[in-house]
Amino acid sequence: MDSLKDHPYHSFQDQSQDAPHVKNFEEVSKSPNSQLTISENKIAIAASLLLFSFIGVLIRIYSEQLLTYMGEPVAVIIYPQIIGCFIIGIVIEMKAKIESYSHTLFVGLTTGLCGSITTFSGVILGSSQQYFNVLGYDRTLIQSIMGGLTVDLLGFGMGFIAFLFGKHIGEWINEEYMNTKPGSTSTLVYTQPTWFKKEHITKTDILIVILAALSVVGVTVGSLVWKLDHRLVYSLVFAPVGTFMRRFMSFLNSVNQKFPLGTFFVNVFGSALLVLLFLIPGVTAVSNNHCYMIAGLMAGFCGCFTTVSTWVVELSVLNKKYAYIYGAASIIFAEILSIMLFLAMKTEKPYNNLCVI
Repeated sequence: MDSLKDHPYHSFQDQSQDAPHVKNFEEVSKSPNSQLTISENKIAIAASLLLFSFIGVLIRIYSEQLLTYMGEPVAVIIYPQIIGCFIIGIVIEMKAKIESYSHTLFVGLTTGLCGSITTFSGVILGSSQQYFNVLGYDRTLIQSIMGGLTVDLLGFGMGFIAFLFGKHIGEWINEEYMNTKPGSTSTLVYTQPTWFKKEHITKTDILIVILAALSVVGVTVGSLVWKLDHRLVYSLVFAPVGTFMRRFMSFLNSVNQKFPLGTFFVNVFGSALLVLLFLIPGVTAVSNNHCYMIAGLMAGFCGCFTTVSTWVVELSVLNKKYAYIYGAASIIFAEILSIMLFLAMKTEKPYNNLCVI
């Protein structure tokens, strides 16, 4: 595969008429080379992104908290990348099956859930914290540099390995339980996106819209009645905003089929924004409420605005030459901006735990 026109993740118009036309899950399973028409409902898609971004950011936050303890062997930011990339590997391999059941669910699982669990900016911040020895360990400059490189290698490398493992599991599920023969393909034909038209709404769409509405009510009640941690509430508030903006910026991916500009932009500049937010409390006085908001922007907006899961999928389908260029450019440019910000805003003030979650 040389370009994103072969991308199994992004939706694109395919007008192939050579495959038999099918409309449901059972027919896709029976027909090895089928054609499936996908109708996208904008309101249902928005609800799906909202719902799954809530779930994704919660998985990321609590997986990091669960695995944070004295003497942990690796940076905790690695685990969300493994979880999200593993899931997207399975989903991508089962794309035709999931799309035949619900396009809205597929978008929610990929862009919403996996894109919100994984965070490119979080890995970049983690490596920068090592480069500049934020926690003040007694070590040399070389050791700090090696610490930063280790976070990069494990964060991005384990994400890619988890993606391949997920694809392998997806292949096994297809062959063992979906009666799909190896090499079978399904052509997906995407129609013009619509609003809430009756002919394009499914029971799954309605269920997802209801669950999304209930999740908003849950966040509201949790913040006002149950007195949840303000940082968590802000993270949930900003998470869908980051996801929606990432989805919107994906239109840039079609500008250059050999270099996904949309994903590159959100990962590089989202990483710079996360580092900036992390450094602000160290150079100026901020109140507790401002700290809570900063924590929410970091975990919610930046965490969901940037993504490792989409990035590894793109690397897997691009021609190797362009994949190496794109992958290296994403990491190098993000690291350069991060290091420049650390140097420009260097401070001796202590690390503020209130401003992170």
